[in-house]
Amino acid sequence: MRYQVQVDSHSPAPPTLFLADTLPIFYPNFYKGFEASLQHCQVQVAWIQHTKDVWCKDYMPIKNQAQQLIQFRYHPSYLKGQRKYQSNPDELQFKVDLPILPSPLVIDGGNLSLTHNKAIVCDHVLSENPHLSRQELLNSLRTTLQLDEIILIPTHRDDFTGHSDGIIRFLNEHTVLINDYSSGDGYSQQYMQELLQVLKKNKISAIPLTYHPWQNKLASSAKGEYINYFELEENIFLPVFKLKSDEQAFQCLQEIFPHKRIHPIPCNELARGGGLLNCITWVN
Repeated sequence: MRYQVQVDSHSPAPPTLFLADTLPIFYPNFYKGFEASLQHCQVQVAWIQHTKDVWCKDYMPIKNQAQQLIQFRYHPSYLKGQRKYQSNPDELQFKVDLPILPSPLVIDGGNLSLTHNKAIVCDHVLSENPHLSRQELLNSLRTTLQLDEIILIPTHRDDFTGHSDGIIRFLNEHTVLINDYSSGDGYSQQYMQELLQVLKKNKISAIPLTYHPWQNKLASSAKGEYINYFELEENIFLPVFKLKSDEQAFQCLQEIFPHKRIHPIPCNELARGGGLLNCITWVN
């Protein structure tokens, strides 16, 4: 792997936001607005070189509890037949200050919703690693990330990526945000009940967050999905879409995070690609 490793022996620096070098090229209108907001918040940005797509959350390494960066295999089934659009972690160039260890497990970063001692993962990961039994996979993932618990949730049938970050976000070890599927069709309402049952079984309470993709013409569009926000220190960058539900999502997050600044980011252009702000961001 052609990583550029930079070791800093001084006091910890502010976190650096990494973005794919393809982002301003593929989504120029979105990036112009996002860049202005990042500059306003004085966020330090660095670029991941030699990317083929913008969804860097999925192919960048994941930090475990031992402060190691774990590079999972990035070989998602939903890109079968479209590998020319798949970034290769072995070819990426970026500066990091932690050791990077490879893992044979096939998993996207977008399917790892993490808190201090546990992770929530959509069960789509089982089909991505068919050579392992369910228990073998969970044990390997738990050991690799050095977590106490891996919680599998059902994959929503309309999510072709099978990612958890479009469904759920940890607020703390015992509380999560989830999409409010209650105004959707019968399947979505049933899915929400199944999700809540899994969370209850694992002693996790859920807060519903505004969710309004119901009028999207394409199932692959992420328009109206607010849970895929980007959080960095005292700031939350919230995707908005010129929908009435934008204000509901803003008010909900403002209530949940009273001490953080909520920055609405126009994301209609980005949403057409199937992802949003958490998908395009990686912080070291």
